[in-house]
Amino acid sequence: MSKSTSSSSKPILTVAEKQALRDWLVLHEFRANPFDVRVAEHEAKREPYLHTYFISTPYYDEIREAQTLIVYASRGCGKSAHRIMVARDCRPYNPSSTTLGVEYTSFGNLAEWVKNGRPLTAGDHIRLILDRATLTLVETLANDVNLAKCLSGKGLQRLRWFWDTFCPVAQDQVWFTDQLHAATGAIPVYDWRAFDQAYAGRQLTVLFESQAQQWKPAGRFWLALADAPPAAIDENSRSPLFLWQSFMRLVRQAGLTDVCILIDEVDERPPLTDNPDFMADFLAPLLADLDIMEADDTAFKLFLPADLQTELHRRPGVRIDRLPTRSIVWNDESLAELLRQRLVVFSDTRVSDFEELCEPDCGALLHTNLIKTASEVPRNLIELCDSLIVTHARRQAAQPTEPVRPC
Repeated sequence: MSKSTSSSSKPILTVAEKQALRDWLVLHEFRANPFDVRVAEHEAKREPYLHTYFISTPYYDEIREAQTLIVYASRGCGKSAHRIMVARDCRPYNPSSTTLGVEYTSFGNLAEWVKNGRPLTAGDHIRLILDRATLTLVETLANDVNLAKCLSGKGLQRLRWFWDTFCPVAQDQVWFTDQLHAATGAIPVYDWRAFDQAYAGRQLTVLFESQAQQWKPAGRFWLALADAPPAAIDENSRSPLFLWQSFMRLVRQAGLTDVCILIDEVDERPPLTDNPDFMADFLAPLLADLDIMEADDTAFKLFLPADLQTELHRRPGVRIDRLPTRSIVWNDESLAELLRQRLVVFSDTRVSDFEELCEPDCGALLHTNLIKTASEVPRNLIELCDSLIVTHARRQAAQPTEPVRPC
């Protein structure tokens, strides 16, 4: 018997049901199931279509601007989709942008610290943000030779210090060889023992001297970074603000103008999930540090669940009056447009109306009921549409006949 795991999980289909679903998609000339993936983060990883069917909601232009902003939305209303779209408009994804987009969606041990009653500081957040920011800057420089040339020798050494200090992967030689492989477009040839010694002794440029001439500039940048002696920041000057300002000097030296820090998935990381009190304890130290939140050329974008707003207002020290807020909202019209746009994209414009998939006498009513039942939550709409065609596939698998329209 077929079954599903939960309302937000994909139903488990038998072989016959999967074939019936494929037959239905082929019948309507869809390149893939328009409702197959329900979480924006997974969609962005699966295929590059998100930007083609993304529906901008009120305040989207403000969300994209270079200003700090808290964006509230109920679960399933597009927080991650908006965050991904903003990130894709920045470096390293958009080569014409002068903004570095840093996605802060993984929080190390901080969530557990909150659960265990250990108070957090803004510095705890900044150290993790510097991990993501340093790797993002390195990736950006590796893929743009003109930006990399802007960085002075001293700047490269300072970047190496940030890499060593805040990025645990800097110590992972296997990870480094993977980056080298991806950057060179070729498999570097080396003896592992020789590589180990050269990596530790900052002699990779010498080790790969004969090969590197044929590499893309990205590969040579990785060698230069690995060989650069780190230029440390004075121990007495390592406040969170000073560390961030020092990193920003590297960003500007490389020819970029600003950094956008995108904070998301706070409500998806246990033990913060479904616990607004923990989430507020987690974020309050960062939000309360206005020196960080209002740092020059830095914009924080926080994509937070709507039920967190009240808890943050209760936290002492959090100056909500200094932090602009917006809400992502949907209505029946925008949900209908979301449905239409998905159909258009996944059918290569052959299907633009949900009613085209249904029997004429029930199409309009079914479309209206789907929109109303979704209750202004796009994820609900996607799940309903997916469940509808899955149910149709199951019926077809149970009673093999000529494919018919769902109703």
